[in-house]
Amino acid sequence: MLKTELGRSMDNASLFLHVNAYGVALLLPAVLFSEGSLLLNVLLAGGKTARLFVLNGFLYYVNNQMNFLVLEKVDAVTHGLINCGRRVANIGFAIVWFGIPVTLYNGLGISLAIVGAFLYMKAKQLSGRPASAPPSRAASRSALIDTLSGKTA
Repeated sequence: MLKTELGRSMDNASLFLHVNAYGVALLLPAVLFSEGSLLLNVLLAGGKTARLFVLNGFLYYVNNQMNFLVLEKVDAVTHGLINCGRRVANIGFAIVWFGIPVTLYNGLGISLAIVGAFLYMKAKQLSGRPASAPPSRAASRSALIDTLSGKTA
């Protein structure tokens, strides 16, 4: 499909959608074979469990779609850093919401993630500064020839 005209003209969001559709088509028979009766009973019974099951699947798909679109716009390291920040925020939320005490290892991990994100940001800023441009190869070659032949600038 990717080698057809439709495949070449697809943007990343459409490609992601098609890959997921093909994945569902390939995996659905295996899921129905292994979990079919239980899955069918849960979905037909309705109720909170079925709604949470469907909502979880939908939100998981949306999360992956958004990650795919963000990864299209930023490099992989920045995307990993964003995910690291999201995890720290989730842990912080869980600490506040559920009143979980912070152990030494929790605090160390959170601090390491925050310091790592800060250092990455600083390194990215420093690497973005314009440095003095190295001389071109042609200029270097002519300077070397002039030096070897005894010519001075």
